[in-house]
Amino acid sequence: MTETRQILLRRARELFNEHGLQAIGVRDLARDLDLSPGNVSYYFARKENLVEALMEELRTKNQQNLQDLLRATSLADLLSRYRTVFSTQYEYRFLARAVVEIVETYPRLGDLYSTVDRERTRGLAEAFKRMVGTDLESGTSDTAISAIVGTCTLTARFWLSEMRLSFDEIDPEIVIDHYLALIAHTLWAAATPPARRSLQAYLDRIIPTGLR
Repeated sequence: MTETRQILLRRARELFNEHGLQAIGVRDLARDLDLSPGNVSYYFARKENLVEALMEELRTKNQQNLQDLLRATSLADLLSRYRTVFSTQYEYRFLARAVVEIVETYPRLGDLYSTVDRERTRGLAEAFKRMVGTDLESGTSDTAISAIVGTCTLTARFWLSEMRLSFDEIDPEIVIDHYLALIAHTLWAAATPPARRSLQAYLDRIIPTGLR
């Protein structure tokens, strides 16, 4: 990757995060960097190409994060690894906040998102199934696991939108703690007594004081 392309992607991500996906176009990026639109178009002919490149950056990071997440040996360990997932999402928060718009405006990018989402959902389900009989009660059904995965997915997909609406002035690390605590409480119902003790210890460490 050329240095100019890296500069364009880094600054585009910053501008999209600050102003939103819809507010920034290729010409705005060129103006911000004091470049001609042609210089930017040489690397990214259309805004879709720019968004796709940033999605690919995030996808690459998320693949590694997901692999790490799925190596979790306990519910508390999984939650600790989720922090990296959420921190990475925050770096590309404009994508999460505009995901519906992206899917509807750029069908090809929507297909890419759907593929990644299916892989993540399947991987999470497999990770939780491996914990049945250890951290999850032996009688935990596939339906219960599906509900847990659904709640985790819903939280991961939309926490950044809610943060923008409700917690935008609060330290992101505190906000991440808040959403990890929500996932922990979701896991509590199916957790074994030892796993609940571990979850409680985890919650005691992360319960935020900044959200009221």
